[in-house]
Amino acid sequence: MTRLARSPAERTRPEDRRLKFYEPWDMLDSPRISGQPFWISRSLNVKAGRDPLGLQTITLDRIMPILLPGILVLSRRARYLTFFAFVLREYERLRLDPTNEGLSEFVKRREFEYALAVQLCPNGCGKISAGAVGKDRAAPALNNLVGDGVPRQESVKSFLGGYGLYYRTPLVDLGLVVPKGTVVGEQATPVDVLAREERAQALADAFGEAIADTAYLREHMLGTEPVPVSVLRTLSESACLCRLPEFPDEQRLLRQALFETPAGQLDVVEMDFDQRRRSFALFLRELDRAPDVRGSNAAFREAVWDDFVDAPHGEGALAGTLAQWASLVAKEYLQDAISCVFAHFWRLGLAAQDPEGLSAAELDELIVGTMLGEGELGIGESVVGVGDRRRDGGRRARVRVRVDREASGSGDGAERVGEDRSAAL
Repeated sequence: MTRLARSPAERTRPEDRRLKFYEPWDMLDSPRISGQPFWISRSLNVKAGRDPLGLQTITLDRIMPILLPGILVLSRRARYLTFFAFVLREYERLRLDPTNEGLSEFVKRREFEYALAVQLCPNGCGKISAGAVGKDRAAPALNNLVGDGVPRQESVKSFLGGYGLYYRTPLVDLGLVVPKGTVVGEQATPVDVLAREERAQALADAFGEAIADTAYLREHMLGTEPVPVSVLRTLSESACLCRLPEFPDEQRLLRQALFETPAGQLDVVEMDFDQRRRSFALFLRELDRAPDVRGSNAAFREAVWDDFVDAPHGEGALAGTLAQWASLVAKEYLQDAISCVFAHFWRLGLAAQDPEGLSAAELDELIVGTMLGEGELGIGESVVGVGDRRRDGGRRARVRVRVDREASGSGDGAERVGEDRSAAL
């Protein structure tokens, strides 16, 4: 964090203002008043972070919904789509309170019990950091168990639970859920409901059939007493997120929901389905070319970039999709570079400032002097020389660029120094 230090009353001119650098945890500290109680440890764990400028949010919030419409980028758990389809239909079947407030309590309790089952999975799913919605409450509940049953509680505090936080929007975008307020027939639905379409109902059927023989569904899902651990462990053997490959019909229905456009849809809906198919096809292509792509975002970025560089001017659906994702990769590479420069700038500022921060002149010197430095830097086929700082009404860093003409296609092989390629800072 930065802020302008203006503590002295006479510091009103812009040139007298000072910029002060703060460590993240400095912003949490405040002077203690003698005699008053204070917390001896923080409840908020502040970390330096890997995205100090928040550039990654552009990828998550703006770009990914275009490249992968209807896909939750924060989860790899496809089975939650069938789980929530089942939960929504059960709520409607039981004719419970037809409001989202009532649905919220029902959903969060089912999420917590489902998270308990995932924690007890014999395949070790409970050890995965992003295992299931409600993991942060399910794990302590099992670790601090008294008796052989787990008391009922909700998965998270947020309204509508993990369904509302993560999965509601993709389910609506895929046409599987009708959200509250949507006109159905002559009335607006007062609560989220599962779509009446066969593909939505089939998803609920698939999950229901997977757990049909469990004691949890028959005897404990709607109870108020603690759920026996043995019941949850048996539930995990068929319902856990990792068990989806054991249910090929459920997998087929998920693929159908994601990739097969329902009949009679608007062109914009068809475009989303087409984009989703092309993006998944690209991932499978890169997975075939580089198996490490399966578990590494870095490997996927590298594979996409190499694929694009091999044929940057191609035509057709594959070339267009590849160009889309290569553009995102280029943005990510640039983002990482900017973040590294900014982090270095911050470290230098913290080290250089006095208790009052840095003046405008000191900040200029920090950037064009300490940070920019002098010498030559090779960038691709170019050489950037930095130096010759001068003062003529402001500080300037003179940047000289030498270009290998032969490498750039000009033919004479000579090096050239830019006549007027200086950057004012």
